[in-house]
Parts: sequence; C-alpha cells; structure tokens
Amino acid sequence: MIEDALAAAVPWNRLRMDVGTAECVPAAIRDLLNAGSAEDADRAYWRLDNGVVVQGRLFESAPWHSSTR
Repeated sequence: MIEDALAAAVPWNRLRMDVGTAECVPAAIRDLLNAGSAEDADRAYWRLDNGVVVQGRLFESAPWHSSTR
C-alpha cells in the first residue's frame, strides 16, 4: 500500500513538526486512507493538520504529507 511505501521511504524521525518529530505522520496517513467513517477520517485529518500545518505555518514534514493527496 502507498502508506507503507511512504512510511519506509521517509525518515520521519528526523523531520520536524510543530511539536517534536513527524514520527506520527505515517499512522495518521494510514488512518486517513483506511477510515471507516467520516468521523474517523476527520480525526485522522486533524492529527495531520495540527502537526504538519499549524496556523498556516508549514513544517519540514509538509512536502511528504502533501504528496499523498
């Protein structure tokens, strides 16, 4: 699956987000792609939005996150 390839190809533990590293991004992408309901998708989306993009500021993990859309 694409999320597994992305998780393996990107050094998430070395990319920064608003608070800490971007290690949580692969799981959030996986949860978003596999969401069983609109509510699940919304929760996964906000996990990404609140870390990769915060109040209009992009962090260095943003290009990788955006490439999955």
